[in-house]
Amino acid sequence: MLIVSTLVCLGDISSRRISNRLVAMLLLCSFVLVLSQGHLLASHLLALVLTFLIALVGFYTKVFGGGDAKLLTAFSLSLPLSLIDDALFLVAISGGLLAVFYLVKYRLLKLVPTDEILGLPYGLAISTGFYITILSYYL
Repeated sequence: MLIVSTLVCLGDISSRRISNRLVAMLLLCSFVLVLSQGHLLASHLLALVLTFLIALVGFYTKVFGGGDAKLLTAFSLSLPLSLIDDALFLVAISGGLLAVFYLVKYRLLKLVPTDEILGLPYGLAISTGFYITILSYYL
């Protein structure tokens, strides 16, 4: 899961795209993780549905892109419903730190390459927030 998450982050940072294949691999990894630990699948599926609805609203209100919505949903299967709020809180904190970094980079340091697509690679914040929560849950 760490390798796939890292590949998602690298792709999002370099091209502002999140590969559907990598998201599908993360969903599969999440499913295998839940089954291997013997957790109750119903709570995890409920978390997936709730997160999907949140992601859908975020996508349609243009808060974030489709890849980010799919990534949130794929990661959410690995956690029970009771921990989704913790993961989303850590995603928000990670996203805030990411925003400050890019604000400094683009506005204060004027390091805006002409060929780079502007915006935040929010897949990095999503991966960080969910991965920390997943590690704390399973370790």
